[in-house]
Amino acid sequence: MKSARQYDKIAQALESEDQIGCILYVTAGAEIVDHLVQELSGIPKRLAFATAREFRNGLLDTPVVIHCNQPKVPFRQLLSMF
Repeated sequence: MKSARQYDKIAQALESEDQIGCILYVTAGAEIVDHLVQELSGIPKRLAFATAREFRNGLLDTPVVIHCNQPKVPFRQLLSMF
């Protein structure tokens, strides 16, 4: 886990990004996914979160978290929304 200040820097960098339509944040474990969703959910960008294991096993079909308290969706589905 990072400090609140480090997450603020990450959030600022993501908010200023204007060339990438979707960002998949891959983490080491599910508890980190949950933490990141909480920390970065206010960013007006298309963000998705998944574990490295899920991504290795699923690639474009990886179930990703987009928002708290919402079911996971396949990463492919998120990309098709553009």
